[in-house]
Parts: sequence; C-alpha cells; structure tokens
Amino acid sequence: MDSTESNPATSLNLELEKLLGSNPPTPMMERSLGPGGGAEQTLQDISQRIVRMHKTLDNTLLTIHEEVSSLKQDLQVFESSVSLREREVERKIDALSFIKARIEGTTIAQMSAVKLNIGGSYFETSVQTLTSVPDSMLCAMFSGQFKLEKDPEGRYFIDRDGKHFDIILNFLRDGYTDYITDESIRLKVIREARYYCLGSLVGMLEGTIPQFPHFTWDDVSPPITLSKGTQCSTTSGTWVHARSSFRMVTGVYYWEIKLVSYDAKNSLNIAIGITKEPLKISCIMGYSYNPDSWAYIVGTGRSAHNKSYSIPYANPSQEGDIVGVKVDLRQHTIEFFRNGISLGVAFNNVTGPVYPAVSLVNHQTVCLQHPPQMLGWISVDPLTQAPQTTPVLNVSPTDTKNPGL
Repeated sequence: MDSTESNPATSLNLELEKLLGSNPPTPMMERSLGPGGGAEQTLQDISQRIVRMHKTLDNTLLTIHEEVSSLKQDLQVFESSVSLREREVERKIDALSFIKARIEGTTIAQMSAVKLNIGGSYFETSVQTLTSVPDSMLCAMFSGQFKLEKDPEGRYFIDRDGKHFDIILNFLRDGYTDYITDESIRLKVIREARYYCLGSLVGMLEGTIPQFPHFTWDDVSPPITLSKGTQCSTTSGTWVHARSSFRMVTGVYYWEIKLVSYDAKNSLNIAIGITKEPLKISCIMGYSYNPDSWAYIVGTGRSAHNKSYSIPYANPSQEGDIVGVKVDLRQHTIEFFRNGISLGVAFNNVTGPVYPAVSLVNHQTVCLQHPPQMLGWISVDPLTQAPQTTPVLNVSPTDTKNPGL
C-alpha cells in the first residue's frame, strides 16, 4: 500500500502544496500539519481566506465598474458641453466671415449716398443698405441691372407712401424692427413691406417671427441699483424685482438678458420671465406667492408658475450666459433660450397682458441686451415668410424625485 494513502497528514500536505504552489509552508505550518497537528482546520482556514478574497475581488470589480460608468456619464456631459461650445464658436466664425465678406465686398459706390424721393418724402441712404436683403424689390432696383430715372433734384423717385419709410430703412440696416405699438401704423408698414417684398419684416410685424421690444426696467423695488435703465443689480439678502412697463397683449416677442454677475452659492439666485401684476417683495417670481407670473430659475434650471415648488425644465445657466425669452401670445407659450439655443417651451398657459420681469437676490447683476445678439435660430424666407424651426437643445432635467423649491 502507498504510504501516502495510509497517512492522512501526508495526503493533506500534498493538497496544500498544490494550493501554495512553489512557496513552501512555514515551520509553524509544518508543525500544525504533523501527525495530529490540525491539518483539517488549516485547510478550512485557507478555504475561508480564498472565499474572502473572491468576495473582495468581486466588490473591487463592482466598484471599478461603477466608477467607469460614472466616468462615461461625465464624458458624455463634457462632450455635450464641448459640442455646444463648438457650435457657438462656429456661429461666431460664420458671423465674422459674413461681416468680413460684406466689408471686403463694399465698394465706394455702395457706400456713397443715395438720395430717394418716396412719395414726396426725402431720404438718404446707401446702395449697400438698399441691397442688403436679397430678392427684395429694392435690392433688384439698385443692383445695377436696371436704369433708374432721377427727379430734377437728382433723387430716385418711388411712387409709394413715404411717411413710414424710415422703418423700412432701419430694418434694412439692422435686420430687425422694434415693436410698433400703434396698430394703424403697424398695418401701413406691413402693406409697404409687402410691396418691397420684405417677407421677414412682414413676419415680424404679423407675429410669425418675434418682435424685439426695446424697453427698460422702470418699475424696480429697492435696494436694486439701476444703470441706464437696462442693468440692475442687488446685494439684498431678500428677493427684489425689476419689471418693465412694456405691455404685451398679442403677438410674439423676444428679448435677451445677460447674466453679468452670478453668485452660485445660492442656487435660487435669479428668476427671469414675465408677470401680469407687480411682484411682491421678498417673494421669488413664478411661485404661488406671485401667482400671475412665469419664470425660469437660472441657478437650478427649473421653471415655476403658481406653485409652491418648481418643476424640472433644463440645466442651470452660468455667469456670462445670455438668456433669451420668447413669449408667443398667439400660442400662449413662453420659451427660454441660452446663448441662442432653445431650452424648449416652459409653459403653454400664458395669457396677456404680461410684462417682462426679473427677480434677484444676493449679489446678482443682469443686463438687457439691446438689440438681441443670439438670433441664429431665426431664419425666414423673404418670399414664403416661413420661419425656420427653432433648434432645441437636448438637456438632462434635474432630479424629478424631489420637486425642490
């Protein structure tokens, strides 16, 4: 009979050698493995250690997997942010290229004064201004393709009502128009804009694309510091407000507010939106204490209207961002933008009349942008007058488990 078969301790030694590999057992282990030395207990201890090692390894692998998943999520957020920044840089490059092309393509003849006689009203402008909107009648007239007759005083005569032609010229110069409060004047300008084939101007005046109201903050609560009617700041520890007396009843409107100074310590720091009534001091706009108001909470990215809490809407904004506000009283909606990118419709229950407003607390400063800067989302065909669909930024909503403030 083999000696290993008759000696259990020797057999256990061989099993341990297989487990331990080339590492010999210590003298203490040898003593414990001798005859009657508790070899079975030692094997159990080693087996338990191996089980614990497996559990530790499994936990370590699980932790690594969770960290990798978290890093992937952070990478996706970072890539999304980089993509937005790239698009913003591309828009700026396109804008600069457009300006450069206009400057390089401007001749002395284009910059020279052109005298106009519009139905007996006299104006002076440039060929560059008159040809700034392709496919318009004025662009065709002054493109050099047609021979135009002048009156005895050297003015080009156009047999149209010239009473409001200055609005037409300002639109050709700036690419936008301010809100026209007088309905009779607005209808007359629409008629002239149609005659001159200025579809984008018609769209602004009819409400298919926004008006750009030029207003100031003229209803402010102390201790807000107001500068030039457009920039307001506060160091107050309680909510204070700035409201404009500009009244919106019908139509579509768009304006922009720059976050000049932003204290991120208090996430509830700036609320931007509209209100029907003057806002109550020490109460943030959009909440139930100010029921007739709609707001985007800058620090949390949430929105609020007539509730004691806010609801998920978009990501928070940062210092230096430009927040756009689009109010469509035809569709009863309010939509917010960040740096020219739509955050989506926040509410669809807006009714006029309403007024632009902001709420501030704890070292915040905001400033109205006149004229608006981020208008890349507006594109209108001059003939069909069809506005381009607004691009929407895909953002991750904030935590929906807790309605928060």
